[in-house]
Amino acid sequence: MIRGLPYDAEVEYLESTGTQYILLNEYINGFEGLVLPANNNDYGAVGNWNGGSRANTIKWTNTNNRGLVVTNNNNTNPVYSGNLKRDLLYVTVRGINVTIDGVPYTLGNSWGLHSQFLLFGCVSYGSSISAAGTVTLQACKIGSCKLYLNNVLVRDFIPVRVGTVGYMYDRVTRRLFGNSGTGGAFVLGPDKAVPILSLNRYGASRFGKIGAYPTLTPQGGTP
Repeated sequence: MIRGLPYDAEVEYLESTGTQYILLNEYINGFEGLVLPANNNDYGAVGNWNGGSRANTIKWTNTNNRGLVVTNNNNTNPVYSGNLKRDLLYVTVRGINVTIDGVPYTLGNSWGLHSQFLLFGCVSYGSSISAAGTVTLQACKIGSCKLYLNNVLVRDFIPVRVGTVGYMYDRVTRRLFGNSGTGGAFVLGPDKAVPILSLNRYGASRFGKIGAYPTLTPQGGTP
């Protein structure tokens, strides 16, 4: 375990094979993170929906080279990225304002407030926070995921591993969120590189000091 944290390492991403997911029983209407939905993904890598009309999703479509797609309530004027490289892409959704890989777009409507939100797929939201929704899963990758309610950060997920098992760790609640589905554990991306703490010739970190230490003069002269 990393000291003070409930996991062994951060990883570049968690990947679902189409059977794993994380269900949140709470209201979400904003997103920021790294995602790679499946090809021709009808329901999205994250979000929720209301049956026939897609709502609040981030997906991918190969049709007409539309690429990454951000939909909204009743699919009004969704955003299409165009023919981008198939890779983890940084996406933000705040109100009607969307960015995909740094390029700004405008949705026809903002994301609405619905009672459940799914990672690694979509969920048909119920009428209340406790209502059970039907999950529709997709093979996809998530590299990070910040979730907002009315511009307030409520979840700040990073992918981590405990041993060889993947989780999303929420830096807001300091909790691990594991797979709620079937098919075994998430597929792990590679471990993230850990910055090496370099020391100067006095044994002090170049990233700064913690507390006070005396001024040291090396043998042979002044520093």
